[in-house]
Amino acid sequence: MHILVAVAEERAAKKLIGQFQELGHRTRLETSGLIAFSLPTDNDFDAILVDDCLPYLSGVEVAKHLRRRRVRKPILLTSENSSDGHRRVALESGVDQYLTKPVTAGEIAGRIDAIVHPPKKSGANDHLLIGDLEMDRVRRTVTRAGRSVTLSRTQFRFFWLLAGQANAVVSRESLYREVWKYQPDATAGTLDSSVSDLRRQLGALGGRDLIVTVRGAGYMLNAQG
Repeated sequence: MHILVAVAEERAAKKLIGQFQELGHRTRLETSGLIAFSLPTDNDFDAILVDDCLPYLSGVEVAKHLRRRRVRKPILLTSENSSDGHRRVALESGVDQYLTKPVTAGEIAGRIDAIVHPPKKSGANDHLLIGDLEMDRVRRTVTRAGRSVTLSRTQFRFFWLLAGQANAVVSRESLYREVWKYQPDATAGTLDSSVSDLRRQLGALGGRDLIVTVRGAGYMLNAQG
């Protein structure tokens, strides 16, 4: 992949770029947020990595300006701020993935790959195949090795969202936004309880735990193995 890396801190930038090169990815380094005004809409990058601490423009402002200029490439933001409020502002500005530092190039590349190469859908948009899992959105069923479970509407919406970004972390903020639509009664406890209930339901399918908790970030569908 070809990744635009907007990181001002020299040591952090060199470390990330070195890791990306070891993984076989090409990079271009920018050290200020002014790239938001000069990056061509039609560019050859697969994704744009922006750090929250840039001179002139913050990472969130960079994302906002890029989206206003109709730059559609995936944007990933790295930040030391783990608050839900800042995460929400970043996602609403056009950021696709919000990563709390420290974070490695391997994790970043995995998230980019999940966005650029989403799981293949079989036929209509109501069916999804991910490894040995099959999902039917009409019936709200998840099938694995001949076993099937039927999920509630909320559970299925939750799991479908994870499946759409398999092996990448889906932030808690994204889940609040997409599953509960920012309902006032949706709290951290609501999300955690829903995950617990969903895990129990999916346990009937046997095998590995399909939902991985990434502390301080969100949840991930484990589509490996």
